Amino acid sequence: MVVPCHNAAATIGSLLEALAGQTMPPDEVIVVDDGSTDETVGVVARAQSLLARLKITTLKHRRRSIPATLNAGIAAATGGIIVRLDAHSVPDADYIERAIAALRSTGAGVVGGRWRIRPGTSGAMAQAIALAVSHPLGAGDAAYRLCHEGGTPRRVETVPFGVFRRDVWLELGGFDESLLANEDYEFNYRVRLSGRDVVLDPAIVSAYSSRPTLRELSRQYFRY
Repeated sequence: MVVPCHNAAATIGSLLEALAGQTMPPDEVIVVDDGSTDETVGVVARAQSLLARLKITTLKHRRRSIPATLNAGIAAATGGIIVRLDAHSVPDADYIERAIAALRSTGAGVVGGRWRIRPGTSGAMAQAIALAVSHPLGAGDAAYRLCHEGGTPRRVETVPFGVFRRDVWLELGGFDESLLANEDYEFNYRVRLSGRDVVLDPAIVSAYSSRPTLRELSRQYFRY
């Protein structure tokens, strides 16, 4: 499990608790912090002492870049299968078990699941933003935002928080560190160019917190 993070003190504790409660817990959790100025590192340190079921390693990365932190975390990983999650996500209890089963049964290069989008905070604006980014007018054709429970696995262009074999990452040269955003889409594009499938399985579910204010949403989409 590789988790890139920056100023995620408010959310990363919930992620780590969810990982400790997995039906198939990760062999290791590598948190890569790229210079947080809040209590992120402290929250992770406290989780290390409280969640004895998890083996947590914290890496500090000087460059604020998601693809660079991902590459650093995967390079440090010892496992053959990489599960990537963000510090703002909370996976269902069977997330890892279902993801690895799908990777093995489909033979795909990358598998992923659907998002259950929730408001980033309380209040009408945060709820409206969560509804907007879950709707085709706000999400476009992003299947992982729009698909529903009960669907069948299918080939797609990209998935969030991909699960893949480390050998595939090595073969493709990792994530493109020149990108400021959409590094997962570009990686999945190269996966498909290599002749492998990217598969979305709606049974693999994680909760994702949308941006809580219009200002933060605007910053996110400006980067995109």
